[in-house]
Amino acid sequence: MDAYRLYTLGLLVKKKEKFEKKLEALFDDIKDENNHRVRWVYETNKEMEKLAAELANTIHQIEMLNK
Repeated sequence: MDAYRLYTLGLLVKKKEKFEKKLEALFDDIKDENNHRVRWVYETNKEMEKLAAELANTIHQIEMLNK
């Protein structure tokens, strides 16, 4: 694997880890909140869906670099 691909792979792995930490933090926030905050939970779920889509895209990019 050439240096550029290795560097790019490293950046993508760091990005993936960052998204995973954000998703984990959001899940922790939901667990800590009461159910009466339905609106907040709805908005958080929308944000998690966006982060999950970005994470899936990042994982796909990593897989493509490894081919």
